[in-house]
Amino acid sequence: VTESDDILHLERNRVQADHSHLVLCVSPTHLDIFDNDHLGNNDVALFAVFRDATLESNQDSFSTAVFVLPTAHYAENDVWIIVGTRLGKLRLLSLSTKRELRRFYQTTAGKSVDILTAHASHPGRFASSSGDGRRLCVWSTDRSEPVLEWNDVEVVDMDFSPSDNILFVVFGDGTLARLDLSCENLPLGGEAKKNGAVQIANNNIVSVRCIDDQSVAYYTRHGSVYVINVSPRESRDPVCIKVSNPIRD
Repeated sequence: VTESDDILHLERNRVQADHSHLVLCVSPTHLDIFDNDHLGNNDVALFAVFRDATLESNQDSFSTAVFVLPTAHYAENDVWIIVGTRLGKLRLLSLSTKRELRRFYQTTAGKSVDILTAHASHPGRFASSSGDGRRLCVWSTDRSEPVLEWNDVEVVDMDFSPSDNILFVVFGDGTLARLDLSCENLPLGGEAKKNGAVQIANNNIVSVRCIDDQSVAYYTRHGSVYVINVSPRESRDPVCIKVSNPIRD
């Protein structure tokens, strides 16, 4: 990453305990991987995985990335990364081979991949969102097409439950909902927000992170962090465990 590059996204490997020391750094023309256990005053990237020459278009650029749990038995010790671009492309990269394994395309062509999240215990499972394209997709790395997709939904943030098949989503209106991806008849399209998602909080929310399968933390526009206890497959209201003082005025 050069001094002129903007850092768009930083992400620690949250899906592989043996590689949790790895941190990815996304800039418009670089995706760099750093070894957090061996950082010093003269830090260099462990690997510059992809550079602008691989973008195939001078109008495209990297937008975000996430570590994803490998699926193949022979790849268990490998590190896989999904990287998204401003023109809606998704690429699966192998850190051991430094090559692209598979390519995916969001259905809304040319719309930026704004958010990525990966499942910590479901190999190959990840989700992508295109804010300007108003599309949310759930993927498996062994398929080129989405496993599930929703149209006409504005997503601000999202995160998978660590072991349950649940995706927590913050929508554009500030509500937090959970999608049970194990449901056989999960509705698609804009109706997914009303019928396929169970709203669990509405507090001008802008960000969400799962602590474990029963606890979720979210950050609001008012500057407070809430920690709530949720029961993924029960309809009871979540229980607020902690609320921070506003982090900002």
